[in-house]
Amino acid sequence: MGIGSIYLVNNMNYHGKIYAFLKNKEPFEAIIGSANLSVLAPEGPLLRQYEVATTITNISKCKELIAHINSIIQTSTDNATDLSNFQINHERIDVLNDVERVIEITKSELKSYTNKEKKLTFRIPIKAPHYTDKFSKDPKAYTQSNINLCYGKGRKDTKSGKISRRNWYEAQITVSKKITSQPGYPKGDPFYLVTDDSYKFLAHSTAANNKQLTAYGPTGNDRVFGRWIKGRLATAGYVEPYDDVDDDKNGDGIVTLEALDKAHMRVMVLTKTNTQEFGDVYLRRAPTKKNKKGVLDKKHSKRKLLDVWTVHFEGLEGENE
Repeated sequence: MGIGSIYLVNNMNYHGKIYAFLKNKEPFEAIIGSANLSVLAPEGPLLRQYEVATTITNISKCKELIAHINSIIQTSTDNATDLSNFQINHERIDVLNDVERVIEITKSELKSYTNKEKKLTFRIPIKAPHYTDKFSKDPKAYTQSNINLCYGKGRKDTKSGKISRRNWYEAQITVSKKITSQPGYPKGDPFYLVTDDSYKFLAHSTAANNKQLTAYGPTGNDRVFGRWIKGRLATAGYVEPYDDVDDDKNGDGIVTLEALDKAHMRVMVLTKTNTQEFGDVYLRRAPTKKNKKGVLDKKHSKRKLLDVWTVHFEGLEGENE
């Protein structure tokens, strides 16, 4: 709102937690305690974190604390708006660690990929229900599909006929035909995705009109995207992961548009780079009436040069829903 400033301490590891409140430029109360300012957020990881603080109403003590704050600002800080090349480090979500065929890369490698980005970009809105619709049965509400796939009817075992719930981390990214029909949208061969938090894995577009964007591999493809996306939300405290979604009576594990807004994750942004790398591409079996392309033969593959894309999230920022 343009009514404040952010200062970064530049000569020590300052860990003081002091908040002073003024009215008409005169102090009336202060808070000293262990909490960061983010404790005021109504939702987030601090819901599960214990903090202690106390209020100070003695005016002379409040003035002492204000003098301390001003002293720190004057002697030991830079104004954030005056800094250039300031790097923001996002918290690394480790839910993709040790997942088969997911590669961890270094920050320098990530920078190398982002430096090779081209102008070809696709912005894919994440489909999810509004909070008030999270128990809706309307398919258009996306309560039981796409990113909330585990709340759908489940997966049917072709041999036994039994239907079982999907894992909470299973998720799909459904892309509209308006986007997939645009020139340059990745189709056919799989491609590498390099995430903004330094992971790399193969992905591909599949299903009718290439509407499904998912990881590419022998097993558990939907869980790779799900762990990357829903793992971020769970770490931030916006959703609650469940081992068995039948236990989620209040819908705390359902990803909503409101949760995505808070996490600035309403849009997935794919950007093509000008580089290619070798990867394993499965051969296809003979076409059938049900599958004109032929299903993937996951026991036989060949090495091919594949495109590399980067991927990150952004807020909605006026996108058409």
